[in-house]
Amino acid sequence: MIGLRILTKPEKIQKGSKTILTGNKYLSLPNISSSSADIFEVNFLHFDQKSIIRVLGENRPLIKFHIFLDDKEIPFDGREISGKWKFDYENYWIPTFSFSSDNIKLKYTILSPIAFKGLICNFNVENLSDEDKNLKIELEFNLDNVYYHIFGPHKIDGHTLSYIPKWGNCFVTEFVTYSNLPIFAIALGTETPLKVIKAKSKGKITFYFGIGREGEGASLTQVDLIRRGYENLYKKTKSLLKIWSLNDESIKVKEKLNRNLFFNYFYSLGKYIDNDKFTFLPSKSPEYYVSGAFWARDAFMWSFPALLLLDKKAARQAFIDCWEQYCENFGDHALYLGGTILYPGFELDELVSPILALEKYIKATGDSSIIKEISLKNGLEKIYLKILEKEEKGLYSTFLEPSDDPVVYKFLTYDNVLVWKAFKIGKWFNQIKILDSKIDFESKAKELRNKIIKNCTVEGPFGKMYVWSVDLEGNFLIADNPPGSLLLLPYYGFCDYDDKLYFNTAKWINSDLNPYHFRGRFGGNGNEHAENPHVFHICNKLLTDPDFPIDYIADIGLDDGLACESYDKDMGLVSTGAAFASAAGFLAYSIYLRRSKM
Repeated sequence: MIGLRILTKPEKIQKGSKTILTGNKYLSLPNISSSSADIFEVNFLHFDQKSIIRVLGENRPLIKFHIFLDDKEIPFDGREISGKWKFDYENYWIPTFSFSSDNIKLKYTILSPIAFKGLICNFNVENLSDEDKNLKIELEFNLDNVYYHIFGPHKIDGHTLSYIPKWGNCFVTEFVTYSNLPIFAIALGTETPLKVIKAKSKGKITFYFGIGREGEGASLTQVDLIRRGYENLYKKTKSLLKIWSLNDESIKVKEKLNRNLFFNYFYSLGKYIDNDKFTFLPSKSPEYYVSGAFWARDAFMWSFPALLLLDKKAARQAFIDCWEQYCENFGDHALYLGGTILYPGFELDELVSPILALEKYIKATGDSSIIKEISLKNGLEKIYLKILEKEEKGLYSTFLEPSDDPVVYKFLTYDNVLVWKAFKIGKWFNQIKILDSKIDFESKAKELRNKIIKNCTVEGPFGKMYVWSVDLEGNFLIADNPPGSLLLLPYYGFCDYDDKLYFNTAKWINSDLNPYHFRGRFGGNGNEHAENPHVFHICNKLLTDPDFPIDYIADIGLDDGLACESYDKDMGLVSTGAAFASAAGFLAYSIYLRRSKM
């Protein structure tokens, strides 16, 4: 080992408030108050800035509404009037706040139409009384701070220009740098903020927000939203979410499955507002401690399989767009959005991951024509050649582990199994004519399998077992790492579940001999990176252990039901890595596969 083995461990956290979030392909609203319904942040992906752009207030909400009935304010906590606000998600994703009293019913819906650079806040009201009522809704909009976010917030110095565009019907706030170059703009418009609601009748007030790279685009997006109308966009969004929703006999499991599916779809996948291309990232929420960058493994091994369950068309385009942006640097630890290297360090699982995803896509869709869209054949060959460059004495080396930490010994059993899998896929790619490689994949796979069995196994406490890593000089490490666990060897087809070597390995991993096996109501396996049970422990057990109780999924809290990196072994609540969207994808995918097998 050369140099210092520096681990970048996340801080442990305790969340005190409920996480309410929503978003679409372009926009994210990661912080909506459960008590006041205030929207504290809107963010989006910006290709030119190679980051998430975050728009916030200064110690106050970005968007806040004040509701007046006959000139008397109805606060969102229900004071001063008989009645109470209740929060719910419609179709697992659309936040709604409902208020009911003897005289009035109100429903506030925050809608982010799936394929639009915009947001709609709608208030439906029903007058239950025998008298007409005056309803007025005031919008408080506080664009105080703008940040670009790469692992953390970095303030952008600039100022706002506000004006009414020539198309009218809205108010534009454009954020520009001091050189007067626009970064983005938000256009605000409404049908009417004041209405008389007749006795025993219904009405609505709607606010439309368009976002663009500058003022004209934002205002015209807002015009387009108004033309389409809230009711139409609301129905279309609900209809698509309903089609995408997956069923389960357990209501609690069904909710976790679909919430995590949608969280993955809208927070691990996104489109840039300034070029409309897709990218993946671990999360668009700043609560995740390394949001704002690209990891090939997160994209292709964790997020992509869940995306295929929902939207094969988007999966196809996302794969193409990400290949074009990132293929030159596949294998490096973390990349800036757009493709250049952010966090150097070779990681073998990251290099192999797009091969696994491409196989999954073609087998799920039957569509091998994706190769014709881009120069995938040359790119695939380059990946395989990069893999071969890492061969030493028959095994393949890595600098970083699947937990993104430096290795102890550079030959990882798990990573070499992924290479074995990639060779098997390479043979299939040649057979179906999407690759024309001179590499003898069949021989490579056979040789590597024999090498793994010979050099990556030792006598363990329960019999012969796989080790975590070796140096091919007689040293080895018995360990495991949930983001790339040895438990997944049968999942990748390397061995059967009843294979003796695998059985002994799994027995050690799930025993107290494993220093990162934690006992508790929600006990499980972790690692030195996050010393608590890891969310990938759940995924690994769902995929490989038919006796793993599904009630574990139903009962565990995680991050308000969404995937996080690790969780408390007794309470089951988030401990590190809140709002981990790509992990949400793999969690949902694992639940789905488990239920499909059952």
